[in-house]
Amino acid sequence: MIIEAFRHTRTTNNDRQKARQTMNIAWHPDEDATPTPHEVENMAAVLEGRHGRYAAEVADFLSTYHGQGGDAGRSWAWAGVAELVRKRERQRINQVWNG
Repeated sequence: MIIEAFRHTRTTNNDRQKARQTMNIAWHPDEDATPTPHEVENMAAVLEGRHGRYAAEVADFLSTYHGQGGDAGRSWAWAGVAELVRKRERQRINQVWNG
């Protein structure tokens, strides 16, 4: 059982390393990082799934982090995600109140 857990962890770590290598190859700092509306919706859905009611705050944090790092494009993208998360939250609240 311990050996199986170790193998799973090792496989997971190898998968993470491969993903990082793929991401590093596919992205260049001078490229435009403006996400499509579909990507923004996906980012918002992932944040809502992982962070629940804190999703907008996480997106705000990432926006601030990239803004302070001088990456205005990514900062703007995360600000858009935060705005979408808040909009979807308001819609869900209105649905509850209005039936």
